[in-house]
Amino acid sequence: YCDTAPPGVNSVLGVQDGIAFLAVGEFDPASYEVRDHLWRTDGTQAGTLRLTAPGSIDYLFPDGAITTPVFLDGRLFFAHRREETGPLELWATDGTEDGTAFVAALDVGASATPAAIVAVGSELFVLLRKFDPVYHLALWKSDGTEAGTVEIEIFLGSFQSVEAAIPAEAVLFFSARTPIEGSPDTFSDQLWVTDGRPGGTRKLTAFPAYTSLPHTKLRLDEGRLHFYIEDSVSILQVWQSDGTVDGTFPLSAFSSEQMCCVRTEPPPIAELHGSTYFVGIGADEALALWRSEDFPGGATRVARLDRPNFDGDSEMVWLERFGDLLVFPAHGDHGWEIYTSDGTRSGTHELADLCTGECDGRPSRPLVLGDRIFFEAMDPQSNRQLWTAALPDLEPRQLTFPPARAGDSPVFAAPEVVRLSTGWLFAA
Repeated sequence: YCDTAPPGVNSVLGVQDGIAFLAVGEFDPASYEVRDHLWRTDGTQAGTLRLTAPGSIDYLFPDGAITTPVFLDGRLFFAHRREETGPLELWATDGTEDGTAFVAALDVGASATPAAIVAVGSELFVLLRKFDPVYHLALWKSDGTEAGTVEIEIFLGSFQSVEAAIPAEAVLFFSARTPIEGSPDTFSDQLWVTDGRPGGTRKLTAFPAYTSLPHTKLRLDEGRLHFYIEDSVSILQVWQSDGTVDGTFPLSAFSSEQMCCVRTEPPPIAELHGSTYFVGIGADEALALWRSEDFPGGATRVARLDRPNFDGDSEMVWLERFGDLLVFPAHGDHGWEIYTSDGTRSGTHELADLCTGECDGRPSRPLVLGDRIFFEAMDPQSNRQLWTAALPDLEPRQLTFPPARAGDSPVFAAPEVVRLSTGWLFAA
């Protein structure tokens, strides 16, 4: 991919309209360092090219899960420095060399680093971590032009890092790690929300010491944020937030013996018909589907998902929304199989006995793509098979194809399926 060695693809920054954007490390013989450059590819040799000239992007930011570059109006936006001590800049590319250009300077200070870049509606929200003389968090907003890229406000002194950033319809939820007052070596996460206007950034709640809230613990559904936290005495709480202080509260709490059920990533929480549903263990130690009552600590059991004394099998703890239904695994007359629910006890049913006979189907967390789901399940020969079901009839259908060699059986590591114009693509 380049004239110098050794090259290396550090990360896939994003994919849009059949074009993949890559951060590729290239060896710089002058400095004996590997510099990041921006590349694009359409899957052909002719369509694979470097968008930045040698030396133009020495330090490509960001490359983490939270600060991954984002698409807005057909362009990929990212932040970087052209020099180690130079200003932090916002750049954009449309996938062509001529369309890869500087947008605006975000901060002239050498200490500023991007904590999160997120598209909220038709604008970019940029959270910057800057030191002066302690770490602060600064909020910038951009419409994709130099004139429309402005600093909104600086807040949150003694700030350490942004752990999660989740965009909603017109606001950005984020969790920030800060020291506990009076104990500078002890940190805890706080949940914040901003609407991108001056004075529009507010703290929703602060959690106990050593409480972390990374992005893997949060889910957004129908405008409400759901997440779980674990405190220092191993009590795990399921929370929800509507973006207001009064609307941010715990739905239920679980002891250390019960948290096996909720401590999965993403958490088994989903929104349906205006109510929040989650999976957890009740007083009888049986795994169950619960519905929150929209007040702190209020929850009603909808259906039992397993017998008492749940053995902590975390692979059988997940919850997904599919249309107007919830999809999840439950242990019934046929062992572990896939179930659906409309949110009521009478509307909770087994979808199908996927592994007929004396065996468990053990369905995997499904991939929801529009009106269709893909998931794995065991067959009577103990092979993992790929299944699909579509609305409205939800009749499960096993996907079969000829083996590569006689006696071969396909093995699916996970239902990673993408939609193409000609059908569905998956690896086996």
